[in-house]
Amino acid sequence: MGRVARLSAGPLSEFGELVQSVGMIVDDELGPALGDDGVEGEPLEIVAAARRLAQVWEDAAQWTLYCRSVRVDPTVQRAAELLSNISSNMLDEIWSFGHSFIPRLEEAIETHADDDADIVIVQMALTLTADLDEFNEEISRLGRDLT
Repeated sequence: MGRVARLSAGPLSEFGELVQSVGMIVDDELGPALGDDGVEGEPLEIVAAARRLAQVWEDAAQWTLYCRSVRVDPTVQRAAELLSNISSNMLDEIWSFGHSFIPRLEEAIETHADDDADIVIVQMALTLTADLDEFNEEISRLGRDLT
């Protein structure tokens, strides 16, 4: 059976750190590895950034499983469920980005293979979305009920 835990700032801050990690990897590692306009990318650095992003995905998957397997007091059960849904959404978005990344690069290269241009520009964005309204409402309800 699952572990017993309280919904606290600890797991919430862990999730926040995962989200921040994704931003840092994309902005500070993957972006520079791909190169600025007119600058050749660094394949080994792209692979390293992709591996780090895959590790964050794995960490988020484990975090989501933890949220889903933990036994909590019934008064906070809904908040725990909503929290796992938020991280599940992040997993889907990272998964989709990761699996479309190489095919989009290959498509761009193939599309411009016959061009005289030495540079191929591919624009991609990883956007993590989280609908926190229902979760925030549940936390507010808990705050009112528990005080």
